[in-house]
Amino acid sequence: MSICILPFTVHEAKGTLVCCGQPMTLLEEKTADTSEEKHVPFIQEIDEGYHVKIGENALHPMEENHYIEWIELIVDEMVYKKYLNPGDKPEALFKVPRGEKVSAREYCNVHGLWVNK
Repeated sequence: MSICILPFTVHEAKGTLVCCGQPMTLLEEKTADTSEEKHVPFIQEIDEGYHVKIGENALHPMEENHYIEWIELIVDEMVYKKYLNPGDKPEALFKVPRGEKVSAREYCNVHGLWVNK
């Protein structure tokens, strides 16, 4: 199974988005974490920009079959992304200018898309 993620569409239209010959499913952003593992991105403002880790008090596992594939930081209208692999720490340092509107998203290969606005 392949997963295609489109960050945005240019113009609203009718029809079904298709990738690799298969209809695409819209991923809903989850915001509340009720499991023991933490999925909601925790954003910390630092001198150099922002530090984002997955799980405020307990870090998300980074195992071969369960890990964070990427962390994305959105500052105003700019999007920054770091891709991760099993064994990496579930965190990212983004050395970027501070903004007025900041949010972060992450994608867990088992539990889907999570956001902190």
